[in-house]
Amino acid sequence: MESRVRRAGRARKHPSPMDTRMTPTRTTGPLAGAHLGILSSFPTHRHETAILLVCLLITVWRLWLAQMGSSLWLDETGTVWAVKGTFDQALDRSWMHPGQPSVLYSIIAWLVLSTGFPMEWALRLPSILAMAGAGVVLYRLALRLGLRGEAVLAVTVFVTRGLVIFAAADARPYAMALLSVVAAVLMLTRWLDSGRTPDAAGYALLTALSIYLHYLCAFMIPVHAAYAVYRLRTGSRVPRSGVVVAAALPAILCLPLAPHAANLWANRMPHSFAGTPGLADFAHVLLPSTVMLCLAGGLFAGRLSSGALAWRQLQEPPRRSVLLLSWYLLPMTLCFAVSRLSEAKLFVGRYFLWGVPALALLVAWLIAGIEPARARRTAGLVVGLALVGGRILQSGNIHGSEDWRGAVQAINSMVGPGTPVPGVWLLRLSRRG
Repeated sequence: MESRVRRAGRARKHPSPMDTRMTPTRTTGPLAGAHLGILSSFPTHRHETAILLVCLLITVWRLWLAQMGSSLWLDETGTVWAVKGTFDQALDRSWMHPGQPSVLYSIIAWLVLSTGFPMEWALRLPSILAMAGAGVVLYRLALRLGLRGEAVLAVTVFVTRGLVIFAAADARPYAMALLSVVAAVLMLTRWLDSGRTPDAAGYALLTALSIYLHYLCAFMIPVHAAYAVYRLRTGSRVPRSGVVVAAALPAILCLPLAPHAANLWANRMPHSFAGTPGLADFAHVLLPSTVMLCLAGGLFAGRLSSGALAWRQLQEPPRRSVLLLSWYLLPMTLCFAVSRLSEAKLFVGRYFLWGVPALALLVAWLIAGIEPARARRTAGLVVGLALVGGRILQSGNIHGSEDWRGAVQAINSMVGPGTPVPGVWLLRLSRRG
């Protein structure tokens, strides 16, 4: 009897491996919230994640790749005009006539067009690759922000947004600029966490690159500043001198763009095609109806699946909300303010495309806070499936019904090679493929 008691005591002091796995551990300190956000629901999301991954592949194939061979639309023909001829001619045309918002993109477009591939495929391939890269970087950023169980959902929201689908198969610089924007935010968060110089350099270079690809990416700088100020006040390891250097470096790198940007601003009236927005327009963009309806459906399904629905209290500083809310709100707010206060009408969706990744992360963050776990899994899956299904049902020619390729072919059949055709400057390049 006494020996059995001693053996039972030793067993209690040295629990079995199964006991260790089943015993919950408590994490304390500043990493407690991050620990819960990363690990709490990841193992139970495997089936839902697999389903969303299949939906992601279907979306990319059905909505991105299917548009690659379609005719260029009006604004894409501007890219063709900017890069036709020799490299020197393309560079001079892009620099002296700033209808193209990026000299760097014109150089890239000239290089890919010179490969000899069909025009539409050659010009759109960089955008497809860049947008796919943006999705991968967004996934990495979601992991870093503690949304491991909902990272795939964030990417699903991202790839199904209309602006993203449009830019992914568009022969213009928006997809590459968006990739630079998301990568710069990822490097910013790494730098403010680690204080490492390589992370600071990567942030500064990617920020400058985004502005080289599109000037309106500069509207992300207030987002960076707001997040950096918050982190410095809440214990970031970065010295203030490092912040000054990291802020000054993108400005110095962008100085060569000043003449081109000034010329574009001087000609802002001819390039402004949108009207002056009102508060109703801002509200429509701020709360996209498709996302709101899918969220409502997901929350309703989560409630039905578990019989209860609640949001768990986040055990972490609000650094995530500061970053995501400023990232989502500031680009569109600045475009709205400039459109209201000046002749430059910038309240056009693609001009604040940079905020779409933040919307995707905000949706994932909202789902991540749902309790119990069964409701969270159901809500996330329903939101993702609804977004993918709804977008595929609405699919068509995302660039509209413009058929410039057909128009050029019809003109070529009626005129000789040396006949000038006013307004149809795509004539010569159409013969290249």
